[in-house]
Amino acid sequence: MPTRHTGQPASVADRVAAHVARHSLVERKACADAKRRARLERSPEKWLAWYLYRTYTRKFDDPHREIIAGAIKAHETGGRFVVAAERGVGKSVLLYGLILYLSMTGRRRFPVYLPWSQTVMRRGFQFWRGALSFNERLLADYPEICAPFAYCRGVAQKMAALRWSDTETPCGAALQITDGLIVFPDTMAVIGGSSVNGNPRGLNYPQPDGTVIRPDLALIDDPQDRATARSETMINAACETIDNDISGLGTAGAGLPILMSGNCIADGDVMARYLALPTWRPLRVSCVMRWPDGWAEKGPTWKLWSEWWSLFHADPKDGARYYRVNRKAMTAGMALSAPHAYRAQVSRELPDVYCVAMRQYWQMGHAAFLAERQQTPLSPESLAPFALTVPLIMSRADESRQPHERPGWVNTVVASTDINDYGLSSVIIGLDNQQTVACMWYGMITAPGGGPVMLPDTSEADKAGRLFDALVRAGEALGACASRPSVWGIDAGYMGPIVRRYADTAGRKCGMQIILCRGMDGRRYRPGFRAVGQPREQCHLTDWPLIGRGLAWNSDYWKEIMQRAWLGEIGKPGSISLFAGNHRDYAEQIWRERLLGKEIVAGAPVWVYARQPGRHDYGDATAQGYAVAAYGGIGTGAGLPCVSRYARPRDRVTVISI
Repeated sequence: MPTRHTGQPASVADRVAAHVARHSLVERKACADAKRRARLERSPEKWLAWYLYRTYTRKFDDPHREIIAGAIKAHETGGRFVVAAERGVGKSVLLYGLILYLSMTGRRRFPVYLPWSQTVMRRGFQFWRGALSFNERLLADYPEICAPFAYCRGVAQKMAALRWSDTETPCGAALQITDGLIVFPDTMAVIGGSSVNGNPRGLNYPQPDGTVIRPDLALIDDPQDRATARSETMINAACETIDNDISGLGTAGAGLPILMSGNCIADGDVMARYLALPTWRPLRVSCVMRWPDGWAEKGPTWKLWSEWWSLFHADPKDGARYYRVNRKAMTAGMALSAPHAYRAQVSRELPDVYCVAMRQYWQMGHAAFLAERQQTPLSPESLAPFALTVPLIMSRADESRQPHERPGWVNTVVASTDINDYGLSSVIIGLDNQQTVACMWYGMITAPGGGPVMLPDTSEADKAGRLFDALVRAGEALGACASRPSVWGIDAGYMGPIVRRYADTAGRKCGMQIILCRGMDGRRYRPGFRAVGQPREQCHLTDWPLIGRGLAWNSDYWKEIMQRAWLGEIGKPGSISLFAGNHRDYAEQIWRERLLGKEIVAGAPVWVYARQPGRHDYGDATAQGYAVAAYGGIGTGAGLPCVSRYARPRDRVTVISI
């Protein structure tokens, strides 16, 4: 037992140090079967199937073999490989195994894992931690790599003190899941990680001798989420990160192989762009490689599918009987890309893998199945319930009507204003009792000189003052129109207390009834919630804290009504028209937030809009004008009660007792 002084007992610290030293020695063993190891290393597929047998429990299908071949080809040539496949078939886990294969066999020294988020990154590192620490086959044939990890049972805190028993030199292994770092013993290889959505620039690993190694292979896993796939701006940002930050991770002058896997979420998204690039080797794996004969264009086979789903949805046993009788006609010519992935779901009610795929098709719906399972999402134009285009909106200009001119059939005039930092976007619309609408004017109120109303780098008090002044100028401009509106709806969703202060003070002089409005999408709007008085069509009065009484309205609903109105001919009931002139900016702002579709989810309608980069304030203001008019009794005739028309507020008379 070590002592500090001759004849003196060891201290507690010395005894602890000696105990740690004795229990931190890792025995350096030889490979259990060098011939087997060398034989399996020549075939990545066999290597994965043998060493990671607990992970890959199913037989590899053709898509899995194509993924392996594409990844190895990129590794050998320094090229780039992208695969789009449905979720659940094992494409990401297969690439996890290939990263382990390349690093443990010495083919790559510093591969990096780059998923969309840090949470997903930790998931990949947990896979590698489990393989290095608890896989007995890897431990037997690769003891020089796995021994320290197995000795510590995957506990990262114990690894810093590990030493080899024969040389008593540090093993050098490290396991830092949170930071995205796994270091093999003696720095034989390093697996690093970051995220596409984070900051992947500057990934490197300084070695104990002072040298620095940089990544020599990158795996990008799911480079987008649904919000990114729906936004042109976010798609461009993700592609810039991949093309600039990730592509430049390697050593100067050296080729950096890049592997990418993911799902095609929307037409033209991040995955679709890289699948179309000639510099990338693409692989698009569809669930259904061939549809059955007679299925296309809702043919006789599709009708059999539809009849089966109706029976199966009501009673799975009836559906199973129907399927067994018509199996040949329903599946003739059909082929799945990965049938082994569906075999586990086969049951009495789902007799084979084709039936499992059919159930998934009907449960997901046609559009979702094509995107998530087939990797061929439909374009927004094909999904939209109607074709709303910029030329169509511009064609609805009545060349016989000038700005501010009020058609003879108009009996109600409404103004509507949408508030943003850069300005107050306003429209004036006239309506008749059949909801025929004439847009008589639109424009934006900005700061004097044309600058933004509210500067982003100023105090809230300064913003409030600037907004109040802009509302005063907007009220004066609208009140001075030849056909002065009787009611003015103002957006109170942003800086509502300032809008309320204006409505209660200077707004009383504009000659219009002012209604504060707050639009809510279809998921958040609750018809009649805390309503004051009788609710109207998808709108109702309510009281809000700090704002007071105002109009809550379903923005998704009224945007749809407004957009459908452009389909009607000028002057027809329910249509909308513009005055003479060029209205490209106005039309583009409406088109940038156009309806893609509407479905019933959990008994409630859900609207899906395609939002393009740029402003869409005129569309918001016009839809708000529809809601304000609906509160006044001019709606679609959806069976809701009508109320009296708006009237201009009377002059107030105050009686003072002396």
